[in-house]
Amino acid sequence: MPLTNMNSEGQKMKKTSKLLSLIINNKSWIILILLILVASVVSKGLFFTADNLISVLKQNSYLSILALGFLVVLSSGNLDLSVGHLMGLLAISFAMMSSLMPEWLAFVVTLVIGVVAGLFNGILAIKLGLTPFILTLATGQMFRGFAYLLCDGRSITVLTPICKFLGSGKLVGNLPFNFALVIILTIILQIVITHTSFGTHLLATGGNEAAAKVSGVNTQKTKIHAFMICGFFNAIAAVMVSGRVTVAMPSVGDGLEMDAVAAVIIGGTSLSGGKANVPGAIVGALILGIITNMLNLAKVSAYWQWVVKGIIIVLAILIDVKSELLINKSKKA
Repeated sequence: MPLTNMNSEGQKMKKTSKLLSLIINNKSWIILILLILVASVVSKGLFFTADNLISVLKQNSYLSILALGFLVVLSSGNLDLSVGHLMGLLAISFAMMSSLMPEWLAFVVTLVIGVVAGLFNGILAIKLGLTPFILTLATGQMFRGFAYLLCDGRSITVLTPICKFLGSGKLVGNLPFNFALVIILTIILQIVITHTSFGTHLLATGGNEAAAKVSGVNTQKTKIHAFMICGFFNAIAAVMVSGRVTVAMPSVGDGLEMDAVAAVIIGGTSLSGGKANVPGAIVGALILGIITNMLNLAKVSAYWQWVVKGIIIVLAILIDVKSELLINKSKKA
């Protein structure tokens, strides 16, 4: 084959590879746009009403924040499946402390409890070498038990000003404060991941831990910090959801770990670690929220909604695995 033909073929393959990578890396945005179009048609215009759109943003803000924390752990090559049950413990802890001390102090202590819970998970998983998948399922049961013990299984009314504003407050016009906070935290985390040594170490650890160690990265410290950051975000989400419903419940986060997994993977973060698509996690959470909203508008049974969510998680994992294979094949070609 002439050299010119070989060069042109090589350029075509490179262009195809770049286009494929672009589509795969931004698949969450493509899915979101298509889903919005479908929702507008299926709901016969009900989806695009101002009240409904604001409701979607409000209802998914705490999941978005939870997803941001989960993304950090996943990027390090680990899993934290205790996040749902920990949210219940943090919500109850905040509600109880709010009646005993100033609200701002209760909020700060709740953040500290979240970080300590993450540290607890990190030390057991990293220092003791326990498998994070099984370990965090176990610690999640512990957190759930402590939550029910603290409140004796009863919900606690939360009417404190900061908590209510965090959950249901508004800024300019009808813009929900909780969604504005999601945007701020997303920007901060994106800067941390892309412009700090911690972010570099995090992705290096999740991508190739052995190579990271050779490069001088303290991989154990990095992974433990990832668990602690996850706990910090979890605490914010717990107070936010309590303020939204004006009540703290020990069961508030049950099952949300699966939603967090789906949101992060749909958003483009690899299940195997080493990659972090921060804005994509928020888009993934919005996708789940829109699907739930569509099903609610269509008056679909909550039981069927569980089935749909399960299917979505399976599809998200399948897309993640197949996407990585396609990218690797195109690079080799």
